[in-house]
Parts: sequence; structure tokens; C-alpha cells
Amino acid sequence: MSLAENTAVVSKYNWSGLHPDTVKGYATTVYKESHRLQDNWEFSIGDEGLFDIPRNKYVHDVVKEFPHPNLYLRELEDNIIEAMDSWAISDQEGYLVWITPSFEDHYPSHKIEILHKSYTERKTLNAAILFDGNQDICLRAAKEIFPELKNLENVEELRRSLVTRDNLDIGFILKIVDPYIPKDKNLKQVPKEVFDYIANLAISGVDQRYIALEMQRLEVTGQFSFSCPGGKGLMSLLEENSLNINQITKDGWHDGTCRVCGSSAWVGPCNICKPCESKF
Repeated sequence: MSLAENTAVVSKYNWSGLHPDTVKGYATTVYKESHRLQDNWEFSIGDEGLFDIPRNKYVHDVVKEFPHPNLYLRELEDNIIEAMDSWAISDQEGYLVWITPSFEDHYPSHKIEILHKSYTERKTLNAAILFDGNQDICLRAAKEIFPELKNLENVEELRRSLVTRDNLDIGFILKIVDPYIPKDKNLKQVPKEVFDYIANLAISGVDQRYIALEMQRLEVTGQFSFSCPGGKGLMSLLEENSLNINQITKDGWHDGTCRVCGSSAWVGPCNICKPCESKF
């Protein structure tokens, strides 16, 4: 999608009646997704499964409260979250991977959603790799990453499947899909006051198309595809709680921000900050 197309998506969303914090949350998600930046990227694990910390609710309850409008995707995601919960509360550690192809009018990009958990912590760290291309590209990439999927012929079978691994070479995954990942080389930091301004526009009843144009002018909206703000369903919730991985170097596999020193240095597969050597 282009910047103009993204602005058109935002202009269709009705911001009226929302709490200012909700508006800022949605606008921040648009900013981060459309620039391929990180968002919150973890769930805790409760007795019933994955738990969304900011909402103080189980993920499956959030999905029930805000179900996907597409009935096919809704039923499918209900089954997926049930399987994710079972994995989360099990004794199994390691990685869970969900590869989801694009879906017209709902998900403009293919996505590889990765959840990781260990015995020592009651939480998952979540990451997502978004990439473009047609459905054949998505299917071929999935088969190359996971040879056990080699007999799949229908790309929709990917959306209905989860893969678990004790170990996962994320660098290998990125090498396969890197040709289809757009890069943003002109990113500018948007100050907090801009999101306050957007929220004030929304609660004052300004036309949503004007808000969309302001978000474009102030560089809140970027050029990369994203889900509609305030999107519903499991995938939208995962998008809000995953670190977007879009680059690799010889030292690491994601462009993260250290929670200890605040550095935006490369953070390696073991989650170790290079400048301060903190592990998180």
C-alpha cells in the first residue's frame, strides 16, 4: 500500500465517541505498523492461557469482545487462540509460529507471527515478520522455512496451522523473506504532542477525513501496509502486541529498543543489548 492508500484507510474510521486514550492508542498503532516499528511485545500467561496486560483480560476474552467481522476469519481465529492457549499453559517451551497469508480487505501483508516462552517465566515474547508479494510467494516461503509443510497446496492451510519448535533460526527466516520486506529509510520520530493533538481533534468531532490528512501531514501515517485502526479479531490483537522484525545484521535479528538503557542498538537473538549488555 502507498501513503495515499493508507490515508484513505484511516479516513474511513469513525473516531467519534472514543476515549482520548483510545484514540491515541489507535493512532500510535497506525504509526508503528505503517513505519514497521515495535509495539508492546509480550503477553503474560495465566491459568487460562495468554493474558493481555494493558487490557487486563485474557486474549481469548478480548477476541470474543471484539470478534473479527469476517465470519470465516472469526471462526478460524477462535480455533487458533484455543490452540495458542493450550500451548501457553503446557510444559512445552520454545517457539510457536503462525504464518498468515494476506486476506483481501482485511490483511494487506503476509505475516509470520512468533511467540516464545521458557520454563522460567510466565510470559511470551512476541514478534512478527511482515512481507509482501502474491499468495504463491507466501506458500513457497513457508515451505522453505518449514520443510514439513512441503505437501501443502492451498495457502489457506497455513492460516489454519500452527508450528512449534524447541529452537528457531529467525535469521534464516528473514533471509528467505527479506526480498519482500520494504524498508523505511526516512523515518522521523513523532512527538507525543502530535498524538495528543490527534486525540483532541477526534473528541472535538472534526471530520475523520481531516484527521486522516493531518495524520499524513504530521507523518503519523507511514507508507507500509497496516490493519485498519481499531481492527478486531486475534490477528489485530497480535499486531498490537508484537515486535516488528524487518532487518538483520551479522550481530542480530531485530531493531529493538533496550528496556534498560533505551538504546536503539541491534539486539541479538538472546535479547542482549550491545551497549549496556543487559539481558531482557
